[in-house]
Amino acid sequence: MEDGLGILLDWPLHGRTEELAFVGERIAAGDPGVLITGGAGVGKSRLAREVVAFADGQGRPTDLIVCTRATADLPYGVLSPLVGFTDGASPFDRALTELRERSERTVLAVDNLDRLDRMSLAVVQQAIVEGLVFLVGTLRTGERARGEVAALWRDLGVVRIELQPLSRREVAGMLTAGLGGEVDGVAARRIFEASAGVPLFVRELAIEAYRHEILVSRRGVWMLTGPLPAPSSLPDLLGVRLDALDEAARRAAEVLAVAESLPSTVLLGLASFEAVDSLESAGIVRVVDGDYRFTHPLFGELVGESMSMVRRRRVMAELADAVNARGQPGDLIRVATWRLESGVEASASLLGDAAHASYRLGDFDLARRLAEAAGALGSSEGTLLLGQILHEAGEHRAAEELNRRFRPDDLAPPLARRVAVQRAVNLFFGLGRGDDALAVLEQNPEGLPFNRAWLLINMGRLSEAEEVLPAEHPDRVSLLVTAAWVSALAGRPDDALACVERLRHEPRDPSLPPGRFRDFPDLPRTLALLEAGRPGEALEVAEQGLEESVERHPSFIRSWWLFLLGRIHTDLGRMATAVSFFRRGEVLRARTENLGLMAWYLGGAAYATVQTTDPSEVGDLLARVEAVGDRDERLFRFLSPAAGLWDSARRSARGRAAAGLIALGDREASHGSMAAARRLWFDAVRLGGARKVEERLDGGSSEFDRVRAGLARALRAGDADQVGEAASWFAASGLSLWAAEAWTWAVTMWTRRGEPRRASAAARFADAARARCDDVDTPGLAAERGPAPLTDREREVVGLAARQMTSRQIAEALTISVRTVDNLLQRAYVKLGVSSRREAAVALGIELAE
Repeated sequence: MEDGLGILLDWPLHGRTEELAFVGERIAAGDPGVLITGGAGVGKSRLAREVVAFADGQGRPTDLIVCTRATADLPYGVLSPLVGFTDGASPFDRALTELRERSERTVLAVDNLDRLDRMSLAVVQQAIVEGLVFLVGTLRTGERARGEVAALWRDLGVVRIELQPLSRREVAGMLTAGLGGEVDGVAARRIFEASAGVPLFVRELAIEAYRHEILVSRRGVWMLTGPLPAPSSLPDLLGVRLDALDEAARRAAEVLAVAESLPSTVLLGLASFEAVDSLESAGIVRVVDGDYRFTHPLFGELVGESMSMVRRRRVMAELADAVNARGQPGDLIRVATWRLESGVEASASLLGDAAHASYRLGDFDLARRLAEAAGALGSSEGTLLLGQILHEAGEHRAAEELNRRFRPDDLAPPLARRVAVQRAVNLFFGLGRGDDALAVLEQNPEGLPFNRAWLLINMGRLSEAEEVLPAEHPDRVSLLVTAAWVSALAGRPDDALACVERLRHEPRDPSLPPGRFRDFPDLPRTLALLEAGRPGEALEVAEQGLEESVERHPSFIRSWWLFLLGRIHTDLGRMATAVSFFRRGEVLRARTENLGLMAWYLGGAAYATVQTTDPSEVGDLLARVEAVGDRDERLFRFLSPAAGLWDSARRSARGRAAAGLIALGDREASHGSMAAARRLWFDAVRLGGARKVEERLDGGSSEFDRVRAGLARALRAGDADQVGEAASWFAASGLSLWAAEAWTWAVTMWTRRGEPRRASAAARFADAARARCDDVDTPGLAAERGPAPLTDREREVVGLAARQMTSRQIAEALTISVRTVDNLLQRAYVKLGVSSRREAAVALGIELAE
């Protein structure tokens, strides 16, 4: 298996930075100590050990004591390293003497403080009183602390810290750190839900899934290939034994294991009050908002594993009847699922409605099972939904076979339109047959025009897409979303954002399943923000979109967000991050066998990689794009030839590369893809082709367009001031790589004009902008860098000036004349591009005296 045994090693601490910093502050402040509390597996012991390691790193004396049930009745047993028995002193005095003789206060960690014997606890209390130790104790939430332990925080000032489970984001970070690679969002969500954010359970679930080859690494991205297995160590982890439950309590637990949560009225209708009370008293279940739930999701796994299939089906049938009797709309999915899995008869309409509800909620596996069952009972809605799910799962040939079973003449017009659209989408995005997809839509005279436009968009035929879109249509939402896409890609980002804003006032039909046009206006909004030169805002929307897509949307929506995030980080100059997102998108596309769109991710990765210090993988990425072949999904295919041209530019063929980028941009423009065209023309500017594209860049509607066009004119005219203004705009917009390149060009221009002060200032700005990037290296960053650096004497004088010394004081200290000091300072100012002692010190990173 890829990535081998690394997963089985100790994982780094994650998600406890604030707590560790807090304890460090308390140690430095001389506080008596902290008590770390929390549930089982939340990381109390781990945090205590990290505190000890932290104190060790500071050179403080430390001791770690681990208490167990066996040590609870053994006087001074755990203190044996401190006590010793070499003299006649009592163990109590000997331990305190050892602590008193140390050079400074000891950081003493006591794990499972409630199991510390009374004599040892007395030593700890006295040591705290005398200021000999900083106590780091751990105590499990729910454990009843005896009076001597409670006195630590009640009387001696020890501070309690309650550790909470990790958030979903923190669990994802923990998995990434522990596995040593990116973790797919769905995998992180499922592990988070199963573990309830408890770090110990997160690790055990990941290890168990790895051992069963269910958690696997694909091109550096960890993904799940099936349901999570329950850890074999689960009973020990949870500290519970089912055999301790009586028969009635076990039966009640089994009902809840199948249901996961139940209103108290339903559970008490299927189990006795005494049985439920027994589970609650044992800490196995609790009431949350009127519903009974297990105190931890893994309890359900443990109980469920012990159930026979016959028993499980009987419970499902009982639950279906009991919950259905409530008549609550939210029970639809559960009732349908229980009837299906128990073998109890269910109607096609029930299964079909539940399938759509599951699909809308993002449970696509369940939606597929329900849709298959509904279709088998003759439900057209179920069959149609199944075709959509097959497409999204990458089973495109199976989806086409299913869609072709529908005979348009036998269908009502609304259903016929939906079948045509679904089939066309699968033919295009799944099988790469664009002309066939358009033909299917044209065979349906009442087909929706924005569906044809959407296919034309993704075929890179923007001009035709615009011609297809009507000025008005009854389905305003779909029309506006499609118009937003067209406007953003056609180089009119402000128009696209206006369309998205108008969408806020359009009503939506909540009964319809998710669709590309109805529910995802934030995708074109993100693209429009990026094409408007507002990557920071685009990043905020895209990160939120990716987060939500993990829970609510099929993988193709998630892959769109990954692609856009790759584009955003490329513009931000964070190339390694961009490649990471493109790689994750590629993995998702590969799972759905969507070769055409996968070429976009490979091309994006190549385009970002070629602008880094190590472009060695570009050739392999471009070869894989070639292996995809010439398919109809051409919208973002320009990224791969652009990457190839950049690669040739790095090999001293900048003129030919710039010409190639111009030609590539002209081709995009001929199809109406002006956003792509302007990007390619601007790339030609970055490689020295400003003179040839100056007029091409004119005419854009956004400020971003005007800045790029203005920079091309300024470079042709040698106007360093205008180049600097463009650089400042890029920097303020977060476009750090382009800012660094423009400042570097300004350095060259001001140096040649004999203005070293301005050249030095521009060089500092270029360095600052480049520092905000992530491993970038382009020809535009390799221009002249202005005057020579400061001499040792100049640096020495500036350093003394930063200490608030006058020129006379500096002259006396260095045994030189005041005139020489002033001349040295002036030369340093010119080289640094500054005009005062304070600015010079800041430019050199010298700390200023108060």
